[in-house]
Amino acid sequence: MEFKQIEYNDSSDSILKVIQENITIASKMEREITNNRRRQHPKAESKEVPNKIKTPTTPETVQEIKVDEEFEDALACYLEDYQTLSDNFTKRALELVLPTKSDYRYQDIIIRLHLSSLKEIKELSELLTDENNTKEDLEEIKHLIRLENKKIKLLKEISAQKETEKSTDNEKKITIILAPTSTGSIRLLEELKRIPNDFYFQFIEIITSLEKGVLRRVKAFVEIKDFKGIRELRCGDVRIVFKRLSNDKYALITGFVKRNADQAYREHIQHTILDYKQIEEQLKKVSTEEDFLCENEKRVMDLKNILGNKKESKVAKKVGDK
Repeated sequence: MEFKQIEYNDSSDSILKVIQENITIASKMEREITNNRRRQHPKAESKEVPNKIKTPTTPETVQEIKVDEEFEDALACYLEDYQTLSDNFTKRALELVLPTKSDYRYQDIIIRLHLSSLKEIKELSELLTDENNTKEDLEEIKHLIRLENKKIKLLKEISAQKETEKSTDNEKKITIILAPTSTGSIRLLEELKRIPNDFYFQFIEIITSLEKGVLRRVKAFVEIKDFKGIRELRCGDVRIVFKRLSNDKYALITGFVKRNADQAYREHIQHTILDYKQIEEQLKKVSTEEDFLCENEKRVMDLKNILGNKKESKVAKKVGDK
């Protein structure tokens, strides 16, 4: 099944017809994914799932709709980056906001991004029929439709590209930037001094995963408007809060061990993020400077050495214990 392309010289009715056909195709693709999941994991369908939405159908029966919260959390992050691509985005820029092809959710996320563009095109196309539109309004609407169609076209190209192709476009290498506090210290390094050694290996796992562009167990702070783009990566009880600075640079804001979700914990996280936002613009500027990047690279190596040494110390202590 392939999506049909929109010709922008066509009438509004023709555009809407193509959009409706594409929505039908997307719905069929989504159903196929659901059926494939059921065939691959037949036993999972019968297991109890803690988070369910119960939808009454008849007085005698209740249909249970399972919600994959981890998938929806990750999707929200990918959607945010996808929907905020700049007007002149490249294929490479789009690749960098997508999951890696080795991610088992890859196809599911690609289809949901397709659907997002189709929905946006449909809504924009409906605006074309507004008689109050000026010539400038119509041009802007058509421009936005072209951008969404460009996303769909490039998504198709990227999806069709074989995993075995060894090109630079397939490689994902993210530069980690250790964000300082407003007073100049590196917050993550300061936080680690108060965290037990037992959790250090989980920090390493998150950082290694992030450097490869693999955002597993990621969650956006969507409930707080001012924290747009702020994400949280999880591994066990460990959390690392980060923000995308550019296509291939992520700022690590802080790290901590989440033991509960009380008010003090939430206030601490909010205070930390607000502190980061004070220096964010300056950090974006210096993150393109060679001297800063060299110094940052040393700090990242120091961070990894600290985590590695602490892990070894923990093992040595256990061996020496009586």
